[in-house]
Amino acid sequence: MENSNSRFLLIACIFLSIGSQAIFGQQLSKHEIGFEGGAGISFLRGFENIEEYHDPALCYTLGISYQYSFSESFSVFTALDYERKGSIVKISLSNHIGEYVGEIVVHSNYNYLVLPLLARFSFGSNTKLYINAGPYVGYLMKFTSLTEENDIVPRTELDLTDESKRYDFGISAGLGARIPINDMLAFKVEVRNNLGLVNIISPTIENERVVKTNSTNLLVGVTFGL
Repeated sequence: MENSNSRFLLIACIFLSIGSQAIFGQQLSKHEIGFEGGAGISFLRGFENIEEYHDPALCYTLGISYQYSFSESFSVFTALDYERKGSIVKISLSNHIGEYVGEIVVHSNYNYLVLPLLARFSFGSNTKLYINAGPYVGYLMKFTSLTEENDIVPRTELDLTDESKRYDFGISAGLGARIPINDMLAFKVEVRNNLGLVNIISPTIENERVVKTNSTNLLVGVTFGL
């Protein structure tokens, strides 16, 4: 009789454990890998001409991510992202008597590999809201100046990579949500801002300009528990 009661208690504990997991969700895996990507707005800031004449441009991000969870509320997140940053300049043209004849649109495109290292704090039992922040470092793959084709000028693209510093550094911060799909798979969405803190333009003798980056992206992705 005593053995029967013990078996009954063991079976009951197993079913209670399964039921609680179904209701409240399982603990997060300590290791998660994932894919993230999205689009947003980027602009340059710094010396007066940049802030006066450069408009924000569409940007995008695509990469892979890794997260290590110390607990359900605190984790460390990193990623290797390919990110387009930059700005747009619109130049109005006039003829010899001052009449407007059209405009030239020039895109400054900075293509970076970006590596953030973020401390992430999560809230909630199943669907989790989180905030994260920390430093990032970016490596410039290519910088081009692209002039749109119109009736005035042809489409031209200049490679200006050598006129920029190879490394960018700044602060990354974001707010997001992690939505579990099953025990190992989750969907995430996040708004993340990368604020550049260093001058990305190589200084010249004639003009020591200061240009810094800033981008805000809406990112979506999936993560897989290991």
